[in-house]
Amino acid sequence: MQKVRVINTARQIGMAFGRKYIMPAVIFLLVPTGLMATPIGFDLYGLIRAERWADIQRHFSNRSPVQGYEKFAMARALMADAGRSSSAFTPEVANAFALYLQVSGVNCSRPSSQADLLNCVEGLRPQKDLLVRLSFLRAAEHAEKYSFRSLQNRLYELIDLSESDPLSAVILRERLEYLVQSQQTTAAGELAGQYVDLDGPLLNLWRARALYKVGKTDEAFTYYVRAARGTNAAWILNAIVGDVRKNYTGRFSPASLAQRTSENRELLAFSDRLSSSEIRALKASMTPVHVIDTTNVTRVHRDGIYLIQAGYGRYLKTLAARAYTHLSQSPEILHDWAALLNTKGETGLAIQLIEQFAHTRTQKYTYWQLYLDLLKKAGYRQKYFEEVLGYLSHYPAHYHVADELIQILIGSDPSKIVWADDAYWKRARETLPHQTGSGRFLYWLKRYYIEKDDRQAIQELYNSFYEQAPGSFYAGAFWETNPEKRDFVSDWRQVNDRASYLLWVARHGGNVEAIRHLKGRNLQPYMDPEALQLWKDMNTGGVPVDENIVLLFRLGERGLGDEFFDNRYEGHITVRENLARMSEIGRRSGSLDLSVYFTRQLAREMLIPEDPFSMPEGLLKVLYPRPYYQLVSSNARRYNIESDMVYALMRQES
Repeated sequence: MQKVRVINTARQIGMAFGRKYIMPAVIFLLVPTGLMATPIGFDLYGLIRAERWADIQRHFSNRSPVQGYEKFAMARALMADAGRSSSAFTPEVANAFALYLQVSGVNCSRPSSQADLLNCVEGLRPQKDLLVRLSFLRAAEHAEKYSFRSLQNRLYELIDLSESDPLSAVILRERLEYLVQSQQTTAAGELAGQYVDLDGPLLNLWRARALYKVGKTDEAFTYYVRAARGTNAAWILNAIVGDVRKNYTGRFSPASLAQRTSENRELLAFSDRLSSSEIRALKASMTPVHVIDTTNVTRVHRDGIYLIQAGYGRYLKTLAARAYTHLSQSPEILHDWAALLNTKGETGLAIQLIEQFAHTRTQKYTYWQLYLDLLKKAGYRQKYFEEVLGYLSHYPAHYHVADELIQILIGSDPSKIVWADDAYWKRARETLPHQTGSGRFLYWLKRYYIEKDDRQAIQELYNSFYEQAPGSFYAGAFWETNPEKRDFVSDWRQVNDRASYLLWVARHGGNVEAIRHLKGRNLQPYMDPEALQLWKDMNTGGVPVDENIVLLFRLGERGLGDEFFDNRYEGHITVRENLARMSEIGRRSGSLDLSVYFTRQLAREMLIPEDPFSMPEGLLKVLYPRPYYQLVSSNARRYNIESDMVYALMRQES
């Protein structure tokens, strides 16, 4: 017999309409299903991600880990415990090392010394498997803590670096760091010249340090420059520039900077870390014309920063034209330039730069927001208004920008309203998409019509608001005050498509009895078509994703997982495909927060309204899950609160 389940998550959406409308939304989502919430089963991956090391140890207290990931998990749990105590080589620590090594399939039991651990890997060939490489890397990192230098070095040697992936880059960087710091300069210098297809700012920094140690100063400088161009992280840039200033002191003298040399041309890679006096000295040799003539796609970012720092911002437009195609796909560079121009008081130039690449604004919302801020600062009221509307057409769920629109229309103080001209209201209504985020505008539009005493427009808005802002918090303000009293049963007979369905919801969505009337009816024909398609895609296997990436996220290795994802997909897929893959990774890896976040972002990218009346049940379950159901229910009863409120707090949507 099927049981009736209330979808708590959708109830929370109902709560968004106001407490008075919780029950209508709840009743609407009473659906027959055999999928009752079940107790939490044992989820080893989940325990790893949550760092519940004691629970992992308890699980394996009366059984031995068999699978590679089980051994990896138990090793991490034991090492986490050891990390809270002294650095003594206890039996637990020895067991952790053994488990890390056993992931490769070697027989390693009861080691009592570094020599025993070395014997475990005697004769082992370099390993290519992702989990084995990761296990050996973590074991090598722990070996440093226990001063097991021989073991650390041997483990690094046993990791095959022929795989051109981010894990190999991390391992190579750590191996170089180990060799440099242990004064094995010859070995470090030799290794630094190998595996040149592996890249990354920290890796290139350690390549540079290793090469400098063996006297290859020019090659080292090249890697310092490459490292600087590969990051905006202040701490990495500071480390790079600190090395360069120490190792190449002569290049920073005023006389040297004034010369037009290839070395000085490369110094522009550090332009955001050069002092004002150094910038002035460089101006003699690095003229705007020379910089523009010698720029390329790897140099252009820092070249632009140099021109701004040197007071040559007016040449930025010409520089940008030289790398137009590259910059059209790199809004983050344009953002950096425009933000720096703004801090230098060059707001007009910053606006011109962004408008030179008007087509790039939709690629990065922070870049578009910067443009909005600049227009507002410059006092371009009409252009700012139009740009806010354009932004909200692409990002209707960005409520802080929707608030900016309301300020344009009523002023900054709701207690002292200054109504905008009718043309502004008309333009906004024509432009804003029919999305959840449009609700606040419609609320104030109703207030505006009331101010004008336009009764026909008010009633028309009562009938159309839910179609224009399905799922909006402000639905309650319309349901509560609608003067028109109609019969929901007879009105339901007129429902034959999505538009008439949303009209019915606009009239009766706040009525408990009306929502009960929907129970058992087939509402799928009235759902949002994009929402149905999204759920169909998710239900039929989603999009293909790299299994190694899924594994890394399962193991809680999110930093590495992100790097693998970028390495595999960045520049090759659209924003929508990116979000779809991350949503799939979240679900397949059991990472609930990733699944919810990226599925919601994907729905927003597809302009699917966040509306319980418009989404299929399965999609609502993904967006508003109920984890730890028995625990939450138990405590809800204990403290006499609704479990829905607990989930609301967990989602920070109360």
